[in-house]
Amino acid sequence: FSDVAFTTSRHSASFPNRLGGELDMELPDSLPVRANGEVTFGVMSSQGTVRLPVSSHSALFVSARAAYLDLLYGRWLNVEGSRMRYFFDDYNVTWLSRFRGDDFRLNAYLGKDHVKITDTGYQSDFSLKWGNTLLSADWDHRRRGIQVHTTAYYTRYHNGLDIMQEEQYFKLPSSTGELGLKSILSSGGLKAGVEMALRAVLPQSPERESSFRIGQPVQETEHTQEYSAFVDYAHEVLIPEMTVEGGVRASLYRSFDHTLFGSVDPLLTLNFQTSGYSTLSFSCGTQHQYISQTGFSSIGLPTDFWYPASSAHRPQYSYDVSAAYDVGFNSERYHLTAELFYKRLFRQEEYVGNMMDMLTDTYRFDDQLEEGKGYNTGFNLMLSKRRGALTGWLSYAYGRSRRRFDGDNLRGWYPTNHERPHEFNAVATWHYRRWDFGSTLVFASGTPFTSVKSFYLVNNHVVSQFNRYNGDRLSPYFRWDVSVNYYFRNTPRGKSAVNLSLYNLTGHRNDLFYRFKIFNGRYAYKALHFILHVMPSISYYITF
Repeated sequence: FSDVAFTTSRHSASFPNRLGGELDMELPDSLPVRANGEVTFGVMSSQGTVRLPVSSHSALFVSARAAYLDLLYGRWLNVEGSRMRYFFDDYNVTWLSRFRGDDFRLNAYLGKDHVKITDTGYQSDFSLKWGNTLLSADWDHRRRGIQVHTTAYYTRYHNGLDIMQEEQYFKLPSSTGELGLKSILSSGGLKAGVEMALRAVLPQSPERESSFRIGQPVQETEHTQEYSAFVDYAHEVLIPEMTVEGGVRASLYRSFDHTLFGSVDPLLTLNFQTSGYSTLSFSCGTQHQYISQTGFSSIGLPTDFWYPASSAHRPQYSYDVSAAYDVGFNSERYHLTAELFYKRLFRQEEYVGNMMDMLTDTYRFDDQLEEGKGYNTGFNLMLSKRRGALTGWLSYAYGRSRRRFDGDNLRGWYPTNHERPHEFNAVATWHYRRWDFGSTLVFASGTPFTSVKSFYLVNNHVVSQFNRYNGDRLSPYFRWDVSVNYYFRNTPRGKSAVNLSLYNLTGHRNDLFYRFKIFNGRYAYKALHFILHVMPSISYYITF
């Protein structure tokens, strides 16, 4: 990618209909004058990228990578009696062509992951697969100060969970496909555009055969349509140091049950250039979201699934305000950024079901969702050093993410699954002659989870009773990684180096999750950890 940018909140009407942030990855925008690339060979994974000039106006970019942890760490990738295997690979091909003021790109991506777990305590085999497919065509047109960027794309994400036990077989597939078109016109302080997205969403669709029940009504794929138009305008007002950015986004959504929803989301941002290297900004606005994600995993597993807005699940929306300060000093060798935010959220839905419901009852995922409201608030600080032999950053974030529900299963305020009130990161790289030394330190509050109050065995199946929803937390997370590169060759024409890294240098036992464990005839309810705490790795890196 030519550039990667992470946006924590909406500062432009071109921002899509989402309540969260955005990770924007720009495709290659320059033509190579000669064939070049880089390749890394390692004991855990390998990857490579090649850039090939096809003509004076076009080029081909090819990337691939794969992980094979089992070759070296297979015997240690266990979780206290559960043997785990993990594989992944992905591929990317991009063709770029440039004629006068026009750029054309064709891009294809394919990625897939596979986890297999054998649990001897439960005599079960788990298989979890997920992956992405993306096809896109881009056209950038530039003439006389006007730029038009148009993208047509198709993307599909899918996941599937398979569980095999002596008495039952269980499958849980889901997928989300989207066919879309975007076109944005920019000229000076004006930006306007239109978007269209046609989706085919398969939420959780359990398939099972067990001693409790055979068969399950099939979940049908849900087709939806989403159309949006937006306009942004930025202009200096009152004084040259002050810029006002205003925008509005209008959307029309048609659900699979023929329900129509519409929204108009305004946005206003004030920017103050307080000095040559500093900016102060204030922003407020509203947002709507017509597709959401949930699931019974509280640790971010790909078993989480997407579902579209409908008459039963009305679109989620939010009001948000934020203030940010950005300053560079010492000729911008150092940079300080600070952000304060508050977001009020409505029609938030929480998944309150569990896997046992799928195994024993007639299951509908709609019955497992509770609707409520909530808020996200906090602040972020980052100090970075961008030039010199020593570079890196220090960052601290404080945040609260709470939801309130008034249904039969949940009542009152609860922390969300991803709430980590405190998070600290320290990243540093030191360049010395042929050496690069790197260090990454992470500390974070433990994430909430719902602990179990008591267990029962019914027909050799575990039935649980739970305490207050998300009423407990995992232990704080701590990890320190270090690495060193030694360059055999380091010239503008090419590089070659060997890398040695240590993952989790201190061997801190970070909690994965809590569960009821049966192992060697013993019973326990505790946090589980990987057997291998410190993971060394070595790789060889070349550019040409």
